Amino acid sequence: AMPAAQPRALAAWIVACIALLETGGLIIMIHKPAALPEILAALSGRAGALTLLPVQAREGQPATRILLRGKKGSHAPLSIAPALVLHAGQNFGGAAEALHRGEELIDW
Repeated sequence: AMPAAQPRALAAWIVACIALLETGGLIIMIHKPAALPEILAALSGRAGALTLLPVQAREGQPATRILLRGKKGSHAPLSIAPALVLHAGQNFGGAAEALHRGEELIDW
């Protein structure tokens, strides 16, 4: 279980990051899915055009991490990108392998 102080620290960190951005600037973060409500609350009214990218260890498994991108000052709605699946068998899958090698960027 997360200590009670951790969510407040996360929200304060997000607010501080947004404050450093110019209007239209992007915030991109990775976190555990359980933190999503706190993240969305901290971004509310500060950033929009949010895109959520679930990250799964393997196909068919729950996301173990989420990537979130938002634009300061935007009021565009939230969208959810197709999940990034990291592993196929014992190795990285095709997309994850290309990302790992720096040959591709996340397309979201």
